[in-house]
Amino acid sequence: MRIRGATLEMTVSFIKQTFGEDKFAQVLAGLETADRAILSSKISSSNWYPFRSYARILTAMDDMLGNADGSLCHKCGRYDAEYDLNSLFKIFYKKGSPHFIISNAMFVWRTFFDSGRVEVEKPGDKTAYFRVHGADEYASSVCREIEGWLEKTTELSGGRNASAKETKCRVHGDKFCEYVVQWE
Repeated sequence: MRIRGATLEMTVSFIKQTFGEDKFAQVLAGLETADRAILSSKISSSNWYPFRSYARILTAMDDMLGNADGSLCHKCGRYDAEYDLNSLFKIFYKKGSPHFIISNAMFVWRTFFDSGRVEVEKPGDKTAYFRVHGADEYASSVCREIEGWLEKTTELSGGRNASAKETKCRVHGDKFCEYVVQWE
């Protein structure tokens, strides 16, 4: 499975903006050689990179700079949603409600991931189930990042007091990853 370089760029930007160049260098030093080589070179936002490298980068960031509990990956996801608002998906945020944005997240998924598909169920006015099926690879760090992205995306599209919680996960043996997104 692969992810777009734009995803790596956002993660690098989050680390540098939040913690500074020195802490980014610390995370870089703690990575495997192949992952270090990816982050040390010029990342092309449109190129594909290994999913596993992305997952290890998020995990290293959370372990070294956070509490090793996924909460920093969650914050990185929120940062990514802000980045999306000011770039690629600006029109979606301006025109859409939380349901509209979450329902169209399947297009966002295909932009950044080359495997898997998204299914969205809307059981109520202020709730959505966001499911990722068939992704070739998965990792807890990426799941926490997706929670943060869904939460902030919901807020940016008009939902107040948004929350996103993963209730099923392939890491734990489930057939798909499921996130319950709620807002006021």
